[in-house]
Amino acid sequence: MEKTYSVLFVDDEINVLNSLKRGLFDETYNCIFASSGKEALLLLEKQEIAVIVSDMRMPEMNGLQLLKTVKEKYPDIVCIVLSGYTQLQQILATINQVDIFKFITKPWKLEDEFKVIINQAVAYYQMAE
Repeated sequence: MEKTYSVLFVDDEINVLNSLKRGLFDETYNCIFASSGKEALLLLEKQEIAVIVSDMRMPEMNGLQLLKTVKEKYPDIVCIVLSGYTQLQQILATINQVDIFKFITKPWKLEDEFKVIINQAVAYYQMAE
């Protein structure tokens, strides 16, 4: 029996999460959704996650803080940034402090870009496993 991998999507914008739910419903990986960094960390305690896709600008705990914590506690998880803010300083700070697999900008192209990157990240996790 083939193992099903889980991808955790974190964004404080419910519309973004709903869009991802609709667009990714037929993927081979298990999609899990969190609306905050705090919620994401609670989910990570309960189940194995292969890939985390996080927005950068979120209240309470931003994406950089979340991904730094994820890398400290769960170093094997593949981290992807999903952000509408493409300020070079923020991108460089994130890349320099956390091992980022890819940086996806909002809005994204679901079929040509987003799904391809997520599948690459899951494959990368499988290979490292």
